[in-house]
Amino acid sequence: MLDLQRIENDLIEKLLHCQSMHGLNQVKSFFLGKKSEIAEGLKAIPQINPEDRKDYAKNLNITKQKIENLIKLHAQTLEENQIANHLRHERLDVTLFEAHPKGSAHLISTAIYDVVKIMQSMGFVYQENVEIETIFNNFTGLNIPENHPARAEQDTFYTTDGRVLRTHTSSVQVHVMQEQQPPIRIVCPGRVFRNDQDRTHSPMFHQLECLCIDTHVNMSMLLQTIRELFRAFFGKEIPIRLRPNYFPFTEPSAEVDIQFEGKWLEVLGCGMVHPNVFKMNGIPEHYRGFAFGVGIDRLVMLRHGINDLREIFENHPGFLEQFRG
Repeated sequence: MLDLQRIENDLIEKLLHCQSMHGLNQVKSFFLGKKSEIAEGLKAIPQINPEDRKDYAKNLNITKQKIENLIKLHAQTLEENQIANHLRHERLDVTLFEAHPKGSAHLISTAIYDVVKIMQSMGFVYQENVEIETIFNNFTGLNIPENHPARAEQDTFYTTDGRVLRTHTSSVQVHVMQEQQPPIRIVCPGRVFRNDQDRTHSPMFHQLECLCIDTHVNMSMLLQTIRELFRAFFGKEIPIRLRPNYFPFTEPSAEVDIQFEGKWLEVLGCGMVHPNVFKMNGIPEHYRGFAFGVGIDRLVMLRHGINDLREIFENHPGFLEQFRG
């Protein structure tokens, strides 16, 4: 038979000297743990004489409940004392002026603003449109055939209602050509989405599209426009080269490389707008146009010497503060 009054007195004595939650947890384990006297007493109930068992079990459970209540009450007292102590030593003087560092625009936002401003200085008009597009605006209206790999689900995010998260800002061209008549000069930045992710790719990234349609547009004008964009963006002359390529919505098509820190790096795709694109979007045959799309994130990486694209989107303050304007 346990001396329940002694156990209760021992608990009260230990609580008087317990000043931390760590210590209280040790006290709780001692009095209520698997190897405690209370636990052993509960296991012994079946061995007690039947005539004494009922009263013994009742008194044991009453003592156990008292121990639990005393420990819970002491935990509340410790928590209240901790809060009071914190308030006593961490008082806030509301009359004290504290300067906070000013925020700044994100690297991507700054780059988009700079590129748009440069293109506006060359007569291009800012445009934007929806990020969830129809199949026609994202693919068909840009002369992308039905069997093209870009339409595959492993490359493109489809919605349940048969639309897509736009894979390029080229879809804005379709909206503009259907709503406006030439001459047209637009610059359209925005987010685009592709099912790809690694050190240099993100499933969501930023692109900027430029479209120029007029009667005397040619590849020479396209090349000079790109050259001026890079000169103004990087603040110096940047050697560029064109390599023949294939895009369904331009003909002829090319990829543009820039020479950066001794290396040739691909930065954009471009070309003369394909006649089929004009035909599907109601542009008269005597007009010509050029278009190019550039990855804003790639330009930011080159401008600031960033090696991992993911760092731009993780938004760690310590990283972003390096580029505070």
